[in-house]
Amino acid sequence: MTDRLEYRDGQFVSQRVSQVVAAIKEYAPDVEVLWIPMNQRTDGEAAFKLVHHPDGREPYTIFHVKTEEEFDARVLKRLMMGDQRNGAVTISEIEASEAAASRVAHQRFVDEMEEANEMAAAVLRSNKETYKISDDLIIHQSKPRTRKLRRKYLK
Repeated sequence: MTDRLEYRDGQFVSQRVSQVVAAIKEYAPDVEVLWIPMNQRTDGEAAFKLVHHPDGREPYTIFHVKTEEEFDARVLKRLMMGDQRNGAVTISEIEASEAAASRVAHQRFVDEMEEANEMAAAVLRSNKETYKISDDLIIHQSKPRTRKLRRKYLK
C-alpha cells in the first residue's frame, strides 16, 4: 500500500488524508476539501479548507485545518457535529466520534479491497508461474501437468 497519493497539481498527500477526504465526500457530497500545497502557503495559513457548495447559493468556508497531522477522523466528526441540514444538531459528541471513525475505517477497507483486486488482476494477467507481491507474499500458480498414462491392455 502506498503511503502518499498524488493530488491535483503533482503534490502528494498521505493515504490517510485521502481516506478522510473520501469519507467526507460520502457523508456530505456538497462539501469540498481544498488543500493548499506547502510551497503556496504563507506562514500560519491552514493546509486545508472545507467549503460548502449549497444548491443555488454562494459557496462558503465551513472551517480550516492547520496541518496534515490534524486532518483525521476528527475533521469528519467536527463536520457531523455542526451539520444542520435537518434542523437543530441532535448528534452527541460520542456518536459523532463513532460515526466518523466508522466512515473512515470503511473507506480504509474499501481502499484495501481495491488494492487486493488490483493485485489479483495483475497475478491473473501474468504469464509467470511465481509472482512475488512482497517478501511475505509469493503466489505460485500451479500449471496442469500432463502425464502419459500407461495403459495395459489385457489380451
